[in-house]
Amino acid sequence: MVLSRRPVRAIVGDVDWKREGREYLLTVLDDRSNAIFTAWDFAWDSLWDERKVSTDTSNAGQKEKKGFFSSLFGRKSAPKPEQRPAGEEGAGDVMAGLHTMLTELAERRGFLPLFHEDVRILKGMPRVKPGRLVQAWKEITQYHHQEFYLSEKEQAKPGVTSECLQKWHYNLPDKIGEFLVLKAAVDLEHVNKPFIGKYIRQSARTQEEAEKGMPYLTVYWKSMSNPVVVQQTHTL
Repeated sequence: MVLSRRPVRAIVGDVDWKREGREYLLTVLDDRSNAIFTAWDFAWDSLWDERKVSTDTSNAGQKEKKGFFSSLFGRKSAPKPEQRPAGEEGAGDVMAGLHTMLTELAERRGFLPLFHEDVRILKGMPRVKPGRLVQAWKEITQYHHQEFYLSEKEQAKPGVTSECLQKWHYNLPDKIGEFLVLKAAVDLEHVNKPFIGKYIRQSARTQEEAEKGMPYLTVYWKSMSNPVVVQQTHTL
């Protein structure tokens, strides 16, 4: 859809994309006045507005639409009998919205469905420069290693990992830093439930403020399991 827009077609031939690579494309996407940026917004919004896909989960009982990627790439394979009753041929020819696809996925996998605020965040995520995220994650893992794995003499002071997470949490675009904290909770051994609970308390004055300012992290923290405490037994 982006490539089909006339302003984009006009500039496709002006750039040697193989030579310039993705870094140039990211630079282009950063310029909010350019044709690609506008076409990207148009293509993204069409999944929500033009297809009239509601962000209200009450539409869960509506007739199932054809899969998002299936329609996007024009696959015409016939639906399996158990997936679509007879007599509904052609009912799913209109591309299902992104909300429908992710809501169905949420029901199958057991996570929360997509909220309206998530749309804006997902829309902006591709525009965050990869180099900045690489720098942030490298710094976070370095502090984590220095705080928890070095010998006592070389060990960094307690709390440096949390301070580094806070630094990037509030210096990256809205919610992107929060996702980095979530990544740390998944990937780093000592960023466990007590760590995240303390991090949330230090980053917000009240529970209400935490849930508003860090909605994803707060929900994830509530679902985390407490670390297992291994008790040592001494024998004579």
